Amino acid sequence: MDKVAIGRVLLTSREHIMALEPLGKGLVGTLLRYPYEVRPEQEYFDDIQAVKLTKDMLDLAKRILNQPPASSPRVRGPLRSRAHRLHQSKARRKAHHPRSSGRQRTTSST
Repeated sequence: MDKVAIGRVLLTSREHIMALEPLGKGLVGTLLRYPYEVRPEQEYFDDIQAVKLTKDMLDLAKRILNQPPASSPRVRGPLRSRAHRLHQSKARRKAHHPRSSGRQRTTSST
C-alpha cells in the first residue's frame, strides 16, 4: 500500500507534524521537520578530516564487510554461547513483564 497519513501530534509540550504509514499489522510514525529545524550538513561534517587510505586498509575493510556475520571470529566459542544465554534471559524477562499500555494511573482523594 502506497499511502501515508499526515497529522499533528503533541510531544513534550510541543506540536509536531508526523507521517504515519502501514507496516505489516502496525503503523510506522516518522517525525517530520520544518526547514528551519534542519541544520546544514556542514555543521556536522566540516570537522571530519580527510583520511588517506592505504591499499591494505581498504582490502581489510572489504574483507570484513564481505564476511558473513556467523563467520566472524568474535562470535565463536564462549562469547557466542554467552550472547545466546543473555538474549534468552532478556526474552524470558520480556515475556514475564509485558510493557504497560503507557498510561499512568492516578488516584485522587476527593
